[in-house]
Amino acid sequence: MPAADFGGRRAAGAASVDDGPVRPPAARDAGGGIGNGRDRPFFVCGWRVPKGACRRVGAEGWVPKIGAGCVPKERRPVNRRERELEQLLEPTVRGLGCEMWGIEYFPAGRPPMLRVYIDAPDGVTVDDCERVSHQLSGVLDVERPIRSDFTLEVSSPGLDRVLFKPEQYAAYVGEDVDVRLKFPLEGLRKVVGRLAGATASEVVVEAEGATLAVPVDQVRRTRVVPRFD
Repeated sequence: MPAADFGGRRAAGAASVDDGPVRPPAARDAGGGIGNGRDRPFFVCGWRVPKGACRRVGAEGWVPKIGAGCVPKERRPVNRRERELEQLLEPTVRGLGCEMWGIEYFPAGRPPMLRVYIDAPDGVTVDDCERVSHQLSGVLDVERPIRSDFTLEVSSPGLDRVLFKPEQYAAYVGEDVDVRLKFPLEGLRKVVGRLAGATASEVVVEAEGATLAVPVDQVRRTRVVPRFD
């Protein structure tokens, strides 16, 4: 679990919360009735469910069995999903006097994980994380943007923070960074060096006497490498 940042000092124990079960809506077949999982495939929360691959959940309808061969009806880019979640949650974070530093959503987890990073001018305490976590849980319960069980974790970015936005990159020019790439670039999947610059379209890193310009759409994750000298 990421650590809370107390004005530059790291402290373990950032707040996290498991929102508990979030039931998907009842699935309906092509005729408008409740799908029975036997007559023909139907769709549940964006997943195409094979025949006989569902289980009953009380009076709420049918949901896919885990590992039953369900395939996605539509795959949406995770970064787009993260942007949607950030737009939903940012007003609440800002209203509590904090900055929304960024969001990471891991839909493949069991259960999926939604990690929200918050920051503040004087640093973030564990109490701040708990307070924001409580309020975000309420928003997520009402809006239900993730229609399955999931874990919500609220944390400070920490000293080795992930950079999400162009203005965050600009603030760390001259610092050491670890850039992970989606695809090999000049034979590299990872670049560790000094952040020389960044624009909306590329990240420039100086490493081992060479300068590498990485297109933003090829960056999987950039993390600051803290110095302790």
